[in-house]
Amino acid sequence: MRGKFFVAFVILCMVFTMFTMTGCASKKQMPEFNEQKAQIDKSKSRISGLEKEVGELNNTIRETENSLEQAKREGKNLSNTINKLKSQISQLENEKAELEKTITGGEKTSAKASQRINSLNNQIANLKTEISEKDSLIVAKDDNIFELNETQNELSGLISSQKEQISQLQNDKNSLRTQMDEAIASKNKTITILAVILAIAVIAAVAGFAKGIKK
Repeated sequence: MRGKFFVAFVILCMVFTMFTMTGCASKKQMPEFNEQKAQIDKSKSRISGLEKEVGELNNTIRETENSLEQAKREGKNLSNTINKLKSQISQLENEKAELEKTITGGEKTSAKASQRINSLNNQIANLKTEISEKDSLIVAKDDNIFELNETQNELSGLISSQKEQISQLQNDKNSLRTQMDEAIASKNKTITILAVILAIAVIAAVAGFAKGIKK
């Protein structure tokens, strides 16, 4: 009878020891797990925020690129218009030069030529004024293009910086996840070892008890 109580006592002691050791390990690791989980959640939240910011920056940079392309097109159109106006001025000045050559002293002819020359001078002056106005527009467009290029470069730099932060946070999160997985695996391994030891002890105790009964 005493043998039975002894075997039961040994088994209970082993079970108690196993759960005590497991519980102590769990309590010791719990604050660390909670802290790591909080850090992982914080990293996820920060990554999500950064990815949203990158998305917004990409939209802004696309809008900037569209504005830049439009400004370049408008600048090119203005340059083409100026070239056409200069060509017209050149033609008018050639016509004026020819008229000036035809003035030989005939009063009527000279009056008509002078009248035409005055008209040509007015047209040339108007075209030059238009060219001057378009030159000013081109200068403004060039300034706008410069500012848009600067904005585009700044946005590209911000996007690159945000992506680097995301990459670093991903690495930190993965590192913490690996540490947690390793800790959990180690805990499970410890529990498995204790369970095996307990099973061996129980078998040994039962075998000893059986041997005692035979005697």
